Amino acid sequence: MRSRQVAVALFACGVVFGASRLFSHVMDTFYYPWDAPANGHPPLTATWVGAMKTGSGKPRSVVFTMRRVRTRRGGGGRCPQCGAIVGSATTCDELGQLREYRISGTAEDRHATRLHVSTFPVRKPPPDGLELSTVRGSWSGDSLHFEAEFHWRKGKSAISDTADPDTRGWVPLPLARGTESDFRAQCARIVGH
Repeated sequence: MRSRQVAVALFACGVVFGASRLFSHVMDTFYYPWDAPANGHPPLTATWVGAMKTGSGKPRSVVFTMRRVRTRRGGGGRCPQCGAIVGSATTCDELGQLREYRISGTAEDRHATRLHVSTFPVRKPPPDGLELSTVRGSWSGDSLHFEAEFHWRKGKSAISDTADPDTRGWVPLPLARGTESDFRAQCARIVGH
């Protein structure tokens, strides 16, 4: 008799655990549909590769790897950061120099039709030169329609000037799904241009 009660209790615990996992998955899909494959499209959280030109026409190759924050700080309850986008980005310039960044941003609506992502240099202190600052734009299935903003890094300072074509405004940054290998190949193509 006792073993049957234990078996029923374990079965009930398994059902409750399974139901809570299913409920969590359904809620994630409802609140963050951009983080799950849907309607034949892969999720936003992926690796994206693109090429762009700065305001003065200097070529850049760019790779973004994005993922969604999934952990709740301090345990259960609401998760205000669960919709945050984090990851990494790397740019390659016409000299073949790489700049690596941590990224942090948000999907401003449930369907990620508006995104805002800030970049933070990995290297401390960051090297002097033209640096990616912020990207914004939208996601539609297999493409990201971003625009990027740059500033000049000099020591600890981030400098922009409306008279400088590289820092005076936003420039188009179209991205498509890709891999690190795609990025490296694209970087090799722009070196020397």
